Amino acid sequence: MDDEAVIAELVQVRGIGRWTAEMFLMFNLLRPDVLPLADLGVQRAIRVHYFKGGKLSLRTMRRVADVWAPWRSVATWYLWRSLDPVPVEY
Repeated sequence: MDDEAVIAELVQVRGIGRWTAEMFLMFNLLRPDVLPLADLGVQRAIRVHYFKGGKLSLRTMRRVADVWAPWRSVATWYLWRSLDPVPVEY
């Protein structure tokens, strides 16, 4: 199934929204091109690194992220990491 089809199936389950479905795509199905724009960390990192912290629309964030395709999941991981300078150990 493609990403949007998986999301459409998952959000039918009570309590699962688009963000949760996108996290499932990234971390369980290891999809390389997921852009979770509802994620506040992604929004903050884009604002900080591309617009000096200024407010911007989801449309503008999507345009910034278009050049990251087909590796937007990887870009998302780097954006999250850029906000947290302490190394994470798993």
